[in-house]
Amino acid sequence: MALKGVLENIQMFTKDQLQEFHVRIDEDGSSFVNEVFKRNTIRAETRYSFSHLIIQEFFAALAMYLPNTMQSVNGIIVAVESSKDGRFDMFQRFFLGLASDHPWEFLKDFLVRAPHSQKQIIEWLIQSFKAHKTDKHRLISLLHCLYELNDSNILSCITEPINEISLSGMMLTPHDCQVLSWFLQHRAEPFDKLDLSKCDISLEKIKILQPGLHRCKVLWLYGNNVKDEGIDVLSKCLHGEGGHLGTLSLGPCSLTDKSIPELKHIIRVNPNLKILRLINNRFSAHGKTKLENTCRMSNCKVFFYFN
Repeated sequence: MALKGVLENIQMFTKDQLQEFHVRIDEDGSSFVNEVFKRNTIRAETRYSFSHLIIQEFFAALAMYLPNTMQSVNGIIVAVESSKDGRFDMFQRFFLGLASDHPWEFLKDFLVRAPHSQKQIIEWLIQSFKAHKTDKHRLISLLHCLYELNDSNILSCITEPINEISLSGMMLTPHDCQVLSWFLQHRAEPFDKLDLSKCDISLEKIKILQPGLHRCKVLWLYGNNVKDEGIDVLSKCLHGEGGHLGTLSLGPCSLTDKSIPELKHIIRVNPNLKILRLINNRFSAHGKTKLENTCRMSNCKVFFYFN
């Protein structure tokens, strides 16, 4: 029933639909089903919905792995790929996550998993990355799928040809940042370019991203509210491990002279840093001179204005 609802965009079910799928609601409210469902009275007719949409999404994905499921993998792939409104995003994350053996270690005592074409599902994920790498919304959703799958071998296979990611203009959530940081940390090779311009990156999100940022060769944080406190966090993670960082864009990010010691530290410990963009921040003339002197000694060009 959950799967039918996801595929047909149904969140409110009639009593007849519950009976069709052999879902029994006890009037005394004592069953597990009652904890999952809630009643809604609309025009004197009682309808039922899952207590939270995410429960419906999970049960729908789980149904795909049970014997006698109503849908084929190909049918699901077609439905997801043809959707343009993003309504399958959460379902797809659960669906891909359940392709891993890890969750079934906990579920095996309660459910029987049908023989499933795991290879077909993984191949779909690989092809989706190739097809949607310039679609920022789909790319974020696919990174979440990869995170749920949590398989280092598959991660390497899928991400090896992906050297640049641009999410500029996307309003990233803390969970998006967690997924992105995981991706950067577990990827085998350093990342050529990560563009997070105007992504609503605040101090909280910088802290979440911190463990993976040092693996970027080009890092754009243009137009985020990083502030001086965020530079303090960046100075601790952009520590030059492996000497990857070559370009860093931090303007405008509401930076003042308070961040200059941390910026000088970033310059000194990253020998391959050749371009530092600090456009439209709030440095004093004296502060700019300090940074220019440090950059000159490190053979790094600093920009305070658009050229």
